[in-house]
Amino acid sequence: MDARELVHRRRRRYQRFFRRAFMVGAGLALVLFGVPLLYPGPYAPYAPVPSNATTARLIPELVDSQVLLVSILLAFVLWSLAGWITATVLLWLESFRDSHSARPRFHTR
Repeated sequence: MDARELVHRRRRRYQRFFRRAFMVGAGLALVLFGVPLLYPGPYAPYAPVPSNATTARLIPELVDSQVLLVSILLAFVLWSLAGWITATVLLWLESFRDSHSARPRFHTR
């Protein structure tokens, strides 16, 4: 294998990795964002405060940790999307360059 083929294979692996990371991160972010919308819990701004003191402290902490987790996942999704786009553009440029290097644009007689 020559160096160009190794670079091409490595870029394909990067593209595959970033695509999978994007799909998993986006799926988890959608699940974490969608579950409270589908199944609203007892904690809401208009809901009465629970009588139990530990439950009253626990529910806002769970909501805060869920918001933090969704924020981290969205940053991960944006990072993997940027990597996926970069790897795809590099592969496209490489294939474009290889297709034109075998066939010169101007022929001399």
